[in-house]
Amino acid sequence: MGSDPFLPPKAQEIAFPRDPLTRVSCYTLCMRFGSDPTRPRTAEAAVDLEKLKTLILTPEQYREHPFARKGEEEARSYTYALGNKDRLLTMFGSRHITDSADPLYGKIHAAFAAMQPDLVFVEGMRETLERDFKVGRLTPEETKEIHENLYTATLAKDRGIDVESPEPRHSDEIAHLLEQGFEKRDIAAHTIYRQVNQFRRSHPSASLAACREYLIPYLERFRGDSGWGEEELLAIEQEMLAELDFADLDTYGRLVDPIPWEGKPWSPINEVSGASSAYRDQHILERIAEAMKTHKRLFVVYGASHAVSLEPALRALMKDPGPQGNAS
Repeated sequence: MGSDPFLPPKAQEIAFPRDPLTRVSCYTLCMRFGSDPTRPRTAEAAVDLEKLKTLILTPEQYREHPFARKGEEEARSYTYALGNKDRLLTMFGSRHITDSADPLYGKIHAAFAAMQPDLVFVEGMRETLERDFKVGRLTPEETKEIHENLYTATLAKDRGIDVESPEPRHSDEIAHLLEQGFEKRDIAAHTIYRQVNQFRRSHPSASLAACREYLIPYLERFRGDSGWGEEELLAIEQEMLAELDFADLDTYGRLVDPIPWEGKPWSPINEVSGASSAYRDQHILERIAEAMKTHKRLFVVYGASHAVSLEPALRALMKDPGPQGNAS
């Protein structure tokens, strides 16, 4: 890709270093899925999605990735463009942002404009897009104070480009986590504590009462998505709300972190987070694979950790061995 992470690779003279995180070298990875990168491209071969899913990084593998080791202050985005002029996928992995002056917004806009996508995927907005809530009603500048996913979706809507959030339905995710053997209380805590963490990051000086008020619609949504008994849900909710503690700004971020960092406490809720993230990554991969059958230029904006974890599988899908994504 040269120095521009937003353009497709032009040269076939590529080194294929062995990457222990993907368990196979980039060259072997492409050969394994029917594409020799030293030969001219031919008709697309059928891809086995189940095999591709095995290439998604585990939480332990992500922990050892150079991007993860850099930390949030050193690297705030992770980007790569895969394919060629006939079929191109651009992944823009971004740290989550709410500051309208953040330079990442400019990078997202530049990547979007350079690619001119015919389809856009954004993170965590399935219900929002289905209701058409906010998207198309706010200008891109106004959405910068909310988050990068709404900003990207609005860019697409303003230009008449289809936009989708390739997330699994929350009810399906809850059912999957139950099938994995997790306790209902831990599944509920994972869902609600993610919202507490988001609230704490956006409103660091807010009160516990304000947070409880903020959580009301999320608790109601969880009731509908889980389908659990009323008494059971009420007991779980009351226990979680009673235990809310704002003494430490980072408490809930640690509780819902899916990555087993060395020296950090680990709990069943972290285990749920890891299983949830893996389930979401597999669903995202499936939707990207489907979309690339019908579209030529797919632009994806997701959390940076998803971009890193999905990279080996997406490279195999697009038959594009490298070089590795750009961290900045």
